[in-house]
Amino acid sequence: MEKNRDGGINPENRIILHDNRTDCYSIAIVLRIGDYLDVIEHAYKHRGGILLQRDALKTKTALQIRSRMVEDIISGAVLPPIVIGMLYKDIDFDKNSDDASIEVAAKLLTASSDINLSIIDGMQRTTALKEAATIDTSVKDKFVRIEIWFAKSVNSLLYRMLILNTGQIPWNLRRQFEVIYNPVINEIASTVEGIEIFSSDDGRRRSTGGQYQSDDLIELFLVFGSRKEDVDSKEKLTDEFVKLDFINATGDFNLSSKFHVVLSSLVKIDKAFSTLTDPDTDNKRFSKGKDLFKSQTACVGFVNAAAIFCIGRPGADRDIEEQNQRIKQLTTIVDRLVNKFCSMSSEGKRDFLDLERLSQLLEKKTGKVGDFERTFFTKAFTALFDSDGELSDMTPCWRAY
Repeated sequence: MEKNRDGGINPENRIILHDNRTDCYSIAIVLRIGDYLDVIEHAYKHRGGILLQRDALKTKTALQIRSRMVEDIISGAVLPPIVIGMLYKDIDFDKNSDDASIEVAAKLLTASSDINLSIIDGMQRTTALKEAATIDTSVKDKFVRIEIWFAKSVNSLLYRMLILNTGQIPWNLRRQFEVIYNPVINEIASTVEGIEIFSSDDGRRRSTGGQYQSDDLIELFLVFGSRKEDVDSKEKLTDEFVKLDFINATGDFNLSSKFHVVLSSLVKIDKAFSTLTDPDTDNKRFSKGKDLFKSQTACVGFVNAAAIFCIGRPGADRDIEEQNQRIKQLTTIVDRLVNKFCSMSSEGKRDFLDLERLSQLLEKKTGKVGDFERTFFTKAFTALFDSDGELSDMTPCWRAY
């Protein structure tokens, strides 16, 4: 590394760098540990006090290592940089002025509760810092290095997170995406027309089409990105192929916008089917039209089938131009189906959905119910998309398994 005449680091070695690959800015700063913990605590409270990264490890070896880390911190050890991710939309960073950019970063870190902040890499170090500061309050006056990744896209942060954690202790797949839980849900809420999102704290239940739990939407994005309908059944990300598929998918930074189109299509169909309000008293599970996508397995099947239809199967991705064409084709198919269904009489809608046959076929489940139904609905909606929406009823879809 080149040094100047005074022996210091050449000033051209910047502390703010622009990542052209992901259109992110990386800014390295040093914070008082107390200030850092305040920032992170604020982020925890903003998300209902939920720990956003994987839980603090509790194995005997992990506890011994963290205990040693806590002792080292109290003794004045310097930890490797903790990586924080933040979303921004219209912030101008001065590529030629580190001081100006650091000032912007500092203001954002101390901003109000609308901040979109997440720990990308360093949850265990943060846990050790919190423990050390509890044992010895003077730790708060020591310093910790922070690298902040400012990104315009949720995909950029997810991509960075996956790359940073490749080869480390496997994460729970759902927990992996919860790191950027709020930004994703916020994007969906502001982008997908007609959607209504419930949080786990709302205590509200779905009463009509277009209403979904936020946790379920997270799973749908995981399904869309990996194009595997069974991601929710994997407790650990031990399958590196799943992780690689998701890294490859998030490497296309239009992934979230494509997901929003697919989710919008789901909302349209869900709301259309929900206009069938006359209950079938002989059918307990699928009595009304709104009951179909009340089932998360049906939502998973729809999204997975749509992802494969538009993007291609894992390892055999279509080129970007074909993906965009297929996205348009998908919306055309959905609009055609919705218009056709909404023009029907109540009796016609009931015959078209054929919920009685669907219930009968699902009774023939084998093995794990959730896995069976995810595969069942993936094949059902694959048949729908392959038909170009030209169906007299949904029976061929329900019998596609």
